[in-house]
Amino acid sequence: NPDMENPVLDNRTLLTTKKLNTDTQKTVLTNLHAKEKTTQTVSESFFVSIIKGLFSGQYPFDKNFEFGVRKHLSYAEIDEVNLESYLKYVFDRTKLGKVKKSFEGLYRTLALSKSIIIDFKNSNFIKKPEETKKAGGEIKHVDCPICSTRFDKINFSCPTCGLSLREMSEPLGPEFIVKKTLYEMSESERQKYESALSDRAAQIKLKTGRTFLLENEKIHFWKDYGILDE
Repeated sequence: NPDMENPVLDNRTLLTTKKLNTDTQKTVLTNLHAKEKTTQTVSESFFVSIIKGLFSGQYPFDKNFEFGVRKHLSYAEIDEVNLESYLKYVFDRTKLGKVKKSFEGLYRTLALSKSIIIDFKNSNFIKKPEETKKAGGEIKHVDCPICSTRFDKINFSCPTCGLSLREMSEPLGPEFIVKKTLYEMSESERQKYESALSDRAAQIKLKTGRTFLLENEKIHFWKDYGILDE
């Protein structure tokens, strides 16, 4: 005869969804942050790669430099297809200028200068829309003479081996020869080359304070390394 008036109940532990919901929110936020970070990296890679190409693999500027340049070009109504041409144009102008403190500092100043923007828009460096399209409106394509990759001419350089349109027009030029040699190297050979180039850049930095090689210094290195003939 059980006591039905005061039944004894076990202390049951109720399941809670609070921690589950919190963990789910953290996962979602983490995924969103990772997606944003990946997107930002992709958008920055082209700009950074151009700068590194000019400064011997170095990026001697702060994180706000790219934003400033892109904003500067946007105000001047210069589109993305001219980004590489503009950065190279500024580099050439910097080499002609009088360096007071550092080459990098002068480059940054010129890259954000309104007068340089005006000069660039009036120069032969800038690509007009009509120059990148055929009469029928189709984008011209180019077959890379090194790796045979077909790409849109509006991109100015091969996405596979990095050969630029300017370098394609000079098949006997040092840049063309070097790009072709690097493309034909194995991964280990390319790593050895990058290491030797880094060592040469370190030597230049000790002598001059610069973190990159000038055009004639690159040519000397390529000759010493055996890529170019004496």
